[in-house]
Amino acid sequence: MKEIDAKVIKENLSMANCIQLMQEMYTQEREIVSSKPQRFAARFDSDSVILCMPAYSFRLNRYTTKIVSEFKNNPKKYSLPVQGGLIILIDSRNSSVLAVFDSQAITEIRTGAVSGLATKLLAQPNCETVGVIGSGAEARRLLEAVAVARNSVRRAKVYSLHASNAQKFAEEMTKKLGLDVVAEQERRAAVSNADVLIVATNSKTPVTNWKEIPPGCHVNSIGAYQNELDEDTIVHSKLFVDTKEGVLEEAKDVNDAIQNSKISKDHIQADLSELLLGLKKGRTEEQEVTLFKSVGIGLQDVYACNFVYDKISKA
Repeated sequence: MKEIDAKVIKENLSMANCIQLMQEMYTQEREIVSSKPQRFAARFDSDSVILCMPAYSFRLNRYTTKIVSEFKNNPKKYSLPVQGGLIILIDSRNSSVLAVFDSQAITEIRTGAVSGLATKLLAQPNCETVGVIGSGAEARRLLEAVAVARNSVRRAKVYSLHASNAQKFAEEMTKKLGLDVVAEQERRAAVSNADVLIVATNSKTPVTNWKEIPPGCHVNSIGAYQNELDEDTIVHSKLFVDTKEGVLEEAKDVNDAIQNSKISKDHIQADLSELLLGLKKGRTEEQEVTLFKSVGIGLQDVYACNFVYDKISKA
């Protein structure tokens, strides 16, 4: 059994590779993708949760079990990271354990890749400017994914509640991606003129404002159980999802809009499988705002882990 840490994962799983993997998964395993996600949550208080996500691929003959935690008070109380966990990769033909992976590294890359794939399918062809709300690890990966998916991207603007975090983000991502990334003092400035807007926070209250989102923008919003999108943005955007079942079960902002009778479940236009297979249409008008909501599924981990395992096994 191999133990595969974050460093090895990042060295062997590029964003371009992962976007391609997600495209293969959504194209070739639609029936599993569209089945009800199996995610079990144990909550200890309002700021602490442990999730268990099992998933399997008949195509790859691989199974994973992911145990991931989010304890928001860890840094202040214990000087520990907010997130942690591991993923176990199993050969489903004989139940042998193949490897144990650092969960956070896999999750960051495949979460970014799924939004990169959505951007490839839904954003306007020659998008150049990206707005970013949030400055954490996932915001970094989403910006990288958008830049990989659309090589027309030239600049990005980032806003964070903590100005120093936004400045650090801008410096690091300018160096990493070769883009002109600047930190903004106000959210409106980060959103202004954005062709693509990334929303990657853990906020329990909306951090977007529909009136600020430019016509024709594509919005990527990630994460379960939070409430980062304002209701008007959900209502007036053309909504696409990673999986309908997952979003309807776990995306609090979308479900609040449904509960408030602002939209129905039919407001969801399509998932990524339907777009890739040509079963549903994506963007149809230049000025419409497309919104991609992603909560994540375990099958994404199966594909990412299997790719890394096969690559290092053959080295």
